[in-house]
Amino acid sequence: MNIKKIISYSLVGSMLSYMVFLGNEGLIANADTATSTSTSTLPIAVTLNVTTEIDLSCPNSVALSAISGLTGGTSSNTADCNVKTNSSGGYTLLVHASTTPALKSGSNFFSDYRTASPEYTFTNPSTASSSFGFSASSTDASAFKSSSGTCGSGSTDYTHCFRSFVGTGDVTVSTSVAPTAASGTTTTLNFEAQVGNTAMQASGNYTANVTVTAVAQ
Repeated sequence: MNIKKIISYSLVGSMLSYMVFLGNEGLIANADTATSTSTSTLPIAVTLNVTTEIDLSCPNSVALSAISGLTGGTSSNTADCNVKTNSSGGYTLLVHASTTPALKSGSNFFSDYRTASPEYTFTNPSTASSSFGFSASSTDASAFKSSSGTCGSGSTDYTHCFRSFVGTGDVTVSTSVAPTAASGTTTTLNFEAQVGNTAMQASGNYTANVTVTAVAQ
C-alpha cells in the first residue's frame, strides 16, 4: 500500500472524528442549558388567626365611711379597675348604675350629682341637699383629666372632675385605640357622697349598684 494514501486516510478519519465530536458537544451543551433553566414555582399562603381577648378586674365592693345625717359631711372611696386586651383597636371602659338615683336606701336616696359632664369641684347644690357622684383617673380617661380648674385635659387626678351617672345608661370613662401593655391599664373610680348640714338625711345603709364593662374595639 502507498504510504501517502495511508497518511491521507488517517487524516481524513481524524478530521471526520473531530467534526462528529464538535457536533455532539453542541448537543450536549444545549441539553445542559435546557435542564438548568427549567423551573416551576408555586406560592403557599400560611395563615393564622389570633383571637381578640379582654380581661377586666375590679373589687367586688367599695365602702364609704359614715356621714352624720344631722351635721352633714363628705365621704369618698376608690376602686381600681384594670383592663388587659390584645385588641388592635383598643378598648372602652363603661360604667352604669342600676337605679335612678344611684345611691339609695329603701325610699330614701342621695340625688345624682348635678351635672352629666365632669365638673372640677364637687359641689352640693345647697346645704339642704345630699348628692352622689363619681370621678375617674387614668391615662385613658381623657374627660376626667384636669388642669387649672378645668376638666378634659391635663393631669390624672381623681380628686377633681366629678359627674353623675346618666340614669341607668352607660357612661364612657376610659378609651384607647391600641392594645394595653401586658400589665394592663388601670382606671381609678372615685365615688363621693356629700350631705348638707341642714339636709337631715335619713339614716340607713345606702347602696349604689354600679356595673363596670370593658369592651374590646
